[in-house]
Amino acid sequence: MADTPANADRAPQTPAPPDQPLLDIDCIIPAAGFSSRTDTHKLTTEFAGRPLVAYAVAHALAACTRVIVVLGHNARAVRNRIAGSVLWPPAGDQPPGAGRAPAARLLIVHNPDYRHGMITSIARGAAEVRTARFFVAPADMPFLTPALYRRVADAAAEADSGKAPTADGDPGPPSGGDPGPPSGGD
Repeated sequence: MADTPANADRAPQTPAPPDQPLLDIDCIIPAAGFSSRTDTHKLTTEFAGRPLVAYAVAHALAACTRVIVVLGHNARAVRNRIAGSVLWPPAGDQPPGAGRAPAARLLIVHNPDYRHGMITSIARGAAEVRTARFFVAPADMPFLTPALYRRVADAAAEADSGKAPTADGDPGPPSGGDPGPPSGGD
């Protein structure tokens, strides 16, 4: 993933510490894969000035109680990129008074079975979850922002409340338009 002017304009902003309370939800970030469809290890690749994995971790830390990063292939390099970009960013890279990302809320674990697929990393991370719910956030998706985590959590809370989903004030999910008459064939 090259850092071109086209995608640099859309680069996600690493958030300052949250001005809202953290969600009572842990987040698992599977980061153990081989990056077999790319020429390089994509999680350590720079995107708009930061390693790709750093966005996933920083955004989850800004929204979630704890972040559990599961490493496997190229573990040392991924761990170093997280440490160098998320836990200890340059002083001028944070707003005044922001402090450092709380290392106590970041748990990095190793998945010895990472060669058997992402589900093994999710299972390894789930063994560390302390909350009733958790997110699974791919490490290579820099646009999963804290606001998106909050929207998903709000939707889950609404579903738990027993309220029916609505679309534009009408009961039911968004339809995308009038489906027309039912198809025949009885």
